[in-house]
Amino acid sequence: MKNTKFIQQFTPNWFAVTMGTGGTALVLNHFAKALPLLGHIAAIIWLVNIILFITFSFLLTLRFITHPHHIRLMLAHPVQPLFLGCIPMGLITIVNGFMSFGCHLFDPSLAFSIAHGLWWLDVALSLFISWLIPFAMFMLQDHELKTMTPVWLLPLVACEVAASSGGLLIPHISTTIRPWVFVVSWSLWSISVLLAFGVIAIFFKRLVLHSLPDKMLAPSIWLVLGPIGTGVLGLITISQAAGALVGHYPAVMQQMLEILPSIGLWAAIVLWGLGFWWFITALVSTAYHWSKGMEFSLSWWAFTFPLAVLTLGTFAIADHTQMAFFNIAGIIGATLLVIFWLNVSYKTLIGTFNQTLFSAPCLIR
Repeated sequence: MKNTKFIQQFTPNWFAVTMGTGGTALVLNHFAKALPLLGHIAAIIWLVNIILFITFSFLLTLRFITHPHHIRLMLAHPVQPLFLGCIPMGLITIVNGFMSFGCHLFDPSLAFSIAHGLWWLDVALSLFISWLIPFAMFMLQDHELKTMTPVWLLPLVACEVAASSGGLLIPHISTTIRPWVFVVSWSLWSISVLLAFGVIAIFFKRLVLHSLPDKMLAPSIWLVLGPIGTGVLGLITISQAAGALVGHYPAVMQQMLEILPSIGLWAAIVLWGLGFWWFITALVSTAYHWSKGMEFSLSWWAFTFPLAVLTLGTFAIADHTQMAFFNIAGIIGATLLVIFWLNVSYKTLIGTFNQTLFSAPCLIR
């Protein structure tokens, strides 16, 4: 049993590792110009992340091929299938990496072509999961407000993550395809952000009525930073890509495209303020649970990716406003992210070797 435990009990939670690792690589790459060594380290982390993603995809596929009845059991579980949203979000860190690192490690045209192809795959996965998992929640699962956590956000935020990547991709693809990616990106952003804010409102009510989540799920409060941070990043990347669409729309649309970068930046700053409030809330919540004692689990990876995307969004605002405040805030976020990532990675390696992290709750009777 022990030799095959990591296969039959391999869960989608593991893709949170690729989200946090890929996000950390992208944040470190922001310092590549000033500190080239960090750029090289970031590239290595990104390459390792590709290996992790391929390995996890193989293990999850193998589990469902060898134990197909696990699919139904997983979908009926109130928590496990929500982590399927981690798969496209982990993949998008690889997509963005091909645009950041791939153009230096490989032929640039090849790197952007791979990124383009993988982006459409990610869009398809994100949309499929954004419909599949909510319907599983409606039809197969039992939920209560008291047990609700921000993990509900995971199948929804994947669309938003893909949208922010689409904004980065637009300047590097064929002019005939740019309008399609532009419209699809805004559509994905709206699907995710609007639904996510509904979930966040419900979670706020849950906190008021039932206090903080228990210590095993305490890190999940950081997940709220995900849709906020990616919302900031998406607003900037997609709106700034408007300049690459000149000549593809009627005159009225051209006027809108000209002012969109300014509107997007303003809206991103407004949304960033909410992210700052929730960042402090998450810190205080974590400090409270830490004082009570927190046992390590894969949920600790919630400390990484949400903070990574908020940090990337902060740096994006800093780049376009040239305001030192946002640059300093980004550096603080990046420093905290690296501390979290190193700590969680070390504990994950230990749990992997002793197989204590391999457990599928849907199989527990």
